[in-house]
Amino acid sequence: MKEEKQKSQLEFPLLASDQLTSVASNDQTELKTMVDAIASASQREAKAQEIAVALSKENDELRMKLKILANNKPKPCAPEEEKSDSQSSHLTGFAEEKVLQSKQELEDLEHQLAEMHEENEKLLGLYEKSHARKG
Repeated sequence: MKEEKQKSQLEFPLLASDQLTSVASNDQTELKTMVDAIASASQREAKAQEIAVALSKENDELRMKLKILANNKPKPCAPEEEKSDSQSSHLTGFAEEKVLQSKQELEDLEHQLAEMHEENEKLLGLYEKSHARKG
C-alpha cells in the first residue's frame, strides 16, 4: 500500500509537469501567431501607405497637367477653332477622368489603411493582454 502511494505521488508531478509544458507551449504558439499577425498587418499597412503616397503624387501631377492644359490652350483661327476646341475638351475631359479615378483609388486606399490601423490596434491589444497574462 505504501509503495502504491509513493508511486502515485511520483506520477502526479510528472503529469502536472507535462500539462504545464503543454500549456506553456500552447501559449508560446499563440503568442507567436499574434506576433506574426501583427507583423503581417504592419507590412500591409506600410504597403498601403506607399501606394497612397504614390497615388497622391500622381493625382497632384495630373492636376498640374490639367491646369497647364487649361491655361495654355491656344487661340485657333476660325476654321480650325471647332477642331481645336474639340481636341482640347477631349484632353481636358481625359485628364479630369484620370484625376477622378486617382481620387477614388486614393480614397479606397485611405479607407483600407484606416481599417488596417484598426486591425493592427486590435491585434496589439490582444498581444498586450496575452503578454500581461503570462507576466
